[in-house]
Amino acid sequence: MAAMDLASLETVPGSFVAPELVERQVETFQTVLRYLAEVRDDDFTDVLVQATNDRDVEAIAMTYKERLIEQGREEGLERGREEGLEQGREQGLEQGREQGRAEGSRLMLAKLLQLKFGPLDDATEAKLAGATLGQLEAWSEGVLTAESLDAVFAR
Repeated sequence: MAAMDLASLETVPGSFVAPELVERQVETFQTVLRYLAEVRDDDFTDVLVQATNDRDVEAIAMTYKERLIEQGREEGLERGREEGLEQGREQGLEQGREQGRAEGSRLMLAKLLQLKFGPLDDATEAKLAGATLGQLEAWSEGVLTAESLDAVFAR
């Protein structure tokens, strides 16, 4: 845009404007446009383009809009990644704690059953291995009063 303005000024007879000044004015204008486009909504650039009816202004406005859209998209993706990582970390920790509690309950129940009823058969081992934490806790509550393995698992 600056080169085109400088070239058109050179054709004006009696022009005393220094090319450096014009170039600086064009850069200042572009900076102001960028600032206004940033602090105002997207309708501002549309109004500016219509008011000036200038293709260069339209190109600057569209390029800037595209950059803002891309910047917003990138910021949204980054924020989404960060939130996803944090949420995944929290879920992973919670699942790990849950699995740890279940494994601890499973080992303790197996030990109590062995002490009370003797060695466990494969079916009982499989039942313990596939049990949820809630099942393990319910079965553990009945170990002291149960007369048989079947009575423990009937709970």
